[in-house]
Amino acid sequence: CTQLRSINFPNLTNIDSNAFYDCTNLTDINLPNVTSIGDSVFYYCTQLQTINFPNLIDMGNNCFTSNSNLKSINLPKIKNMNSSIPSNVLYLNIPNIEYACSSCFYNTRFKEFNFPKLLVADNNAFSACYFLKEVNLPKLTNLGNYAFSNCYNLTHINATKLTDIGLYAFQNCYNLTHINATKLTDIGLYAFQNCYNLTHINATKLTDIGL
Repeated sequence: CTQLRSINFPNLTNIDSNAFYDCTNLTDINLPNVTSIGDSVFYYCTQLQTINFPNLIDMGNNCFTSNSNLKSINLPKIKNMNSSIPSNVLYLNIPNIEYACSSCFYNTRFKEFNFPKLLVADNNAFSACYFLKEVNLPKLTNLGNYAFSNCYNLTHINATKLTDIGLYAFQNCYNLTHINATKLTDIGLYAFQNCYNLTHINATKLTDIGL
């Protein structure tokens, strides 16, 4: 569908996998009632700039891969973020996410993240977010391997319900100074490798530290 430029399906509710795969000239979509999309739905839609699904509750994998011009994503009802956010996205509204997939926010440009309902961040979820400075994840319980690795400018993380930190989770977070995780029990191998400025970890329930 390389010639397709716009989509207007106001009553559509479900989109199967690969439906608009490689629609390289698609720029405008109006799908206000879509609740479910499959894998790779907008894969390689290189001209698409805005994703707005106000009623989406279920999404597949790789939905926005290779969307090199995507600037805005609005998914206010999504809970499981199963597709990575392209690094060129400047506006992101996903206030209700509870799960962030592997490499979900990898190399994005945001300076802060505030996800009040996020429970699990998978491996590399926030890795290489070079502009990221502060993170507020008050309900986060599990943090995957390399989750914040190479976030060079990250200074502070608030995750008071965090219990498990994966391997190399904060590797090369050179400016990280403070972690507030009062329920933390397990820290993986080399979780704070090269965190040269880390001065304070508040983890009164810690039982295991990787060697």
